[in-house]
Amino acid sequence: MHRHHDRLVRALAAGACVSALAACSSSSTGNKSSGGLPPQAVQTEVAASVASSISSEITAMTTISTSPFLALFNRVSPGGNLPAINLAKLLTKRGGTHIREGTDCPAITPADPVDSDQDGIPDSFSEAWGSDCADTSGGETFSISGSISISDPTPNTPDLAYSATLDNFGIQESGSTADLTLNINGALGVTETLSSIDVSANYSYNFAETSPQTLTEAITEKLTSTYSFAATSSLLTEATANPLPAGTFSLSGTETFTVNSTAYSFTVSTPTPLTVDVSTCPTGPTSGVVTVSFSGQGGSGTVTITWTACNTYTVSK
Repeated sequence: MHRHHDRLVRALAAGACVSALAACSSSSTGNKSSGGLPPQAVQTEVAASVASSISSEITAMTTISTSPFLALFNRVSPGGNLPAINLAKLLTKRGGTHIREGTDCPAITPADPVDSDQDGIPDSFSEAWGSDCADTSGGETFSISGSISISDPTPNTPDLAYSATLDNFGIQESGSTADLTLNINGALGVTETLSSIDVSANYSYNFAETSPQTLTEAITEKLTSTYSFAATSSLLTEATANPLPAGTFSLSGTETFTVNSTAYSFTVSTPTPLTVDVSTCPTGPTSGVVTVSFSGQGGSGTVTITWTACNTYTVSK
């Protein structure tokens, strides 16, 4: 079951990179805001990051592991979190191969997971990263801690349904060139009918850096999404849902983010469901509208994302 650990490392690295890269150009304005609306450039970047992560989330609906967490994590915060890029690179380099695989790096329970309905989702499974999950080299220490749990809420029915939690999952780097930590907690559930897949996520992310600069970021997000399609004769599984049948995708939810004690929030909604057919456009929607509405101290604003062709969209105020 180490495939879950490998997927986790890759997904976390990808999520951190997307989030950090999308915020980089707004670093100077995002940190200096007085607490009203985020700067317009930041609003546009957040909307673009929502758009870019939608395709990942659609794919994640059929991927067992923490991928759906990270599809949601791709929502960018406006902190200009450049150090997260280096953190993600370290995770990619060290997390899969270089950190010593000791007795609790990770500790797997049970050692031989059971999948009663053979749908690819274990009845119950957890990985916990402990004291063995640290690596020191070149004057820097890098470590992973916390746990992930995955379970099948319908262990006797082959389908896509599963539950996942991240419990104090942390990444830390400390040493002569940097001192920073990232921590994620959350719960996610996937349910399925003959004509839809639903995802519900509730998670929080905290980032703190004390060297080479001082920066704190916190994100709390609650999001639901639905993929609807023509009714099938039987429930989809990870094997039969690739590719997904043509359908529509919608999402809604709220996010609150705090950067160096300045708090913002936004809501995401889908006034026109997104049309998706991965057999003809595997990279994203072909039509539909998503809005991202911001609020802050003394103001509000909305950014609209409109798809006009295969993964082609415009972002407008």
